[in-house]
Amino acid sequence: MDQRTNHPQKRAFWALIALTVTASVASGCNADDADVLPLRHRSGTPSVSPSPAPRLSPTADRTPDDPRFSTQANLRNAQAPQAWGLQTDCRQVRVAVLDTGIDLSHPDLVDNLWSNPLETGGSGRDGDGNGHAADVHGWNFVGSNANTQDDNMHGTHVAGIVGASGNNTQGISGICWTASLVPIKAFDADGDGFNSDIIDGLDYAAQMNFRVINASFGTSSYSKTMELLLNELSDEGFLVVAAAGNDASNNDSTASYPASYNSPNIISVAALSSGTGKLASYSNFGQTVDIAAPGSSVYSTLPTQTTPMMTKEYRGANYDYLSGTSMASPHVAAAAALLWSYDTSLNMLEVRSRLLDKADVATTLNNQVSGNRVLNLRKVLE
Repeated sequence: MDQRTNHPQKRAFWALIALTVTASVASGCNADDADVLPLRHRSGTPSVSPSPAPRLSPTADRTPDDPRFSTQANLRNAQAPQAWGLQTDCRQVRVAVLDTGIDLSHPDLVDNLWSNPLETGGSGRDGDGNGHAADVHGWNFVGSNANTQDDNMHGTHVAGIVGASGNNTQGISGICWTASLVPIKAFDADGDGFNSDIIDGLDYAAQMNFRVINASFGTSSYSKTMELLLNELSDEGFLVVAAAGNDASNNDSTASYPASYNSPNIISVAALSSGTGKLASYSNFGQTVDIAAPGSSVYSTLPTQTTPMMTKEYRGANYDYLSGTSMASPHVAAAAALLWSYDTSLNMLEVRSRLLDKADVATTLNNQVSGNRVLNLRKVLE
């Protein structure tokens, strides 16, 4: 039996516009009984990587020419224009969006999608021998196929925060102006997913060398299998950035996984309210939460095609505001990709430490987050 995990659209999301998932366990199902530890197949890992971009010398702030950048107060609050004076390109660091998929045709995302150089779409052949035929743009573990198109909207919004094409005269800018976004679909059109699909998605990310994994979902149920896998990923140098949760609860006493796993590669991210420097009212908190980032009224990409979960106000918009620790987490995932691209000599633990050590200290958080840390993109690169 699989452990069922779900986004809170059915319960809290549509009221709060908060897209972190909560979780439920099927009746009579033990969390560990639901897990099957996947096997690794390293031989299929593509060996082709983009060439490193030349490092920029420190310059003045850089503002992209994207016409809707004015709506992105979240990026200004995180000191993105100052960071962009040093680095805008993240293409060499693949960021896995473990979610509902990504809109593969969105004009502000299409140029920043990772493409598997060893696969051909529609061929039905497994060009890289990784067990997933024609996985040109990631893999769909819900349907067991290569179609990673977002049929919800959550994953597309998360992806835009990380890597909507910047300075391209349209739409918005991601924290990474150029990126390698990888959709790994583990949640269906309703925002529901099986624990086994999430575990398989994590394993696939490692198999394919996606160094940063964004996990904007959560569950109250501990899984030993998932923790063991996360520890293995940590040993292999993969960073997992996880949303702290939207239950306004203390993660120190009521855990929200994967953010609450004690694996060395986890960064747990809380959400800030818009423009106040305070923790958002819905955000989980605690000393086991590592850092806070913008998460409220975040403007980002939405699917260009209507999906079942898009209410009337979102249909045809292509962009809109959403709130939640699901939106805070990709700010930090993108910061990791930006830093790793800026200094390719760093290992995963050094990237993690730099993100936390260079954070602002905000007394307005009132010790609700470890060290009162708030993401500062400029300091991360200095």
